[in-house]
Amino acid sequence: MQWKRHSRLLFAFVIGVFAGISLNTAIYPAVISSRLGGDSMGVLAYTDPFTPYISIFWGIGAAALGWYGGGKMGMSILGICGFVTGLFLGLAVLHLKPIDTALGTIIATTYGVVGGYILGKIWPANA
Repeated sequence: MQWKRHSRLLFAFVIGVFAGISLNTAIYPAVISSRLGGDSMGVLAYTDPFTPYISIFWGIGAAALGWYGGGKMGMSILGICGFVTGLFLGLAVLHLKPIDTALGTIIATTYGVVGGYILGKIWPANA
């Protein structure tokens, strides 16, 4: 039983790392660049140095989801990860206007909530 718990945590961490990489290198730059006008590679040039930190942050959040399980818990944990990531990228990295920061934060939070719900249904709370 203990092996099942550890493998679940490890798999959740890996999935979270890939989710963080995806958000930081594809989703967020595409949305922000479409709002600001331009290409996503310009936005990616600013957000790319933070990819390892964001991916580890998402990995830890997904591992917490793997530990607790459940759809509501998944939506909460990864939604918070998305909120923090969107806010950080908008304010600290890109220095966006408030409306653009809000858009990026909403997109990142939505990404986290949907992903957290799916993963929470894969890992039920009582397993």
